[in-house]
Amino acid sequence: MRKADYMRDPCGASPLPYWKAKDFRLPPGMKIVKDSDFHPGLLARYVDTPYFKAMAPLAGRERPELPAGLEASTADDAGFSEHIGACYADEWISAGDLRRERALPVYDPALWLALRDRRTGGIAASGIAQLDPAAGEGVLDWIQVSPDWRRRGLGQFIVRELLFRMQGKAAFATVSGKAGDETRPDLLYQSCGFSGWTLWHILREKRN
Repeated sequence: MRKADYMRDPCGASPLPYWKAKDFRLPPGMKIVKDSDFHPGLLARYVDTPYFKAMAPLAGRERPELPAGLEASTADDAGFSEHIGACYADEWISAGDLRRERALPVYDPALWLALRDRRTGGIAASGIAQLDPAAGEGVLDWIQVSPDWRRRGLGQFIVRELLFRMQGKAAFATVSGKAGDETRPDLLYQSCGFSGWTLWHILREKRN
């Protein structure tokens, strides 16, 4: 993918961030289509997983107020992996995969954030984002809140803090996620100023 094509419409050009999209090659048995090009007939051959993608400007971002009783910190690869696994029923990333992500050119240590309980030291919420200077794009990757800490505004804090930290390094941020997830991550991102929503269908060929 050419950078100019992506920058004209980051959400509509690809479901992936530019640093992945520029060299992406579609695996055998996979098809990716926008919602406007999707039709039910595709389901005879493919299993559909819909994803949303949205973007937000970074200029003028203010640092959010740290919730009482918590401190902004970080974690090692095992700590992030354990927290991510505890927050999702069907999502997980290994410590080894996270270690490899730290070796990528889009790694920025300031964008690996853990919000810790001051009393116990345990992670209440965490977020991992990437920074692509070539496209001026920040990318929210893993955003999660521990089940016992939900509905206290911690998701908003993590997202807003990461967007604040991206200022001066990128012009905009993108995020993607599974559409229709019962936790409604799209509502979180809307509340943090994301717009330009595009729905993509990731289609994988059915196995006989």
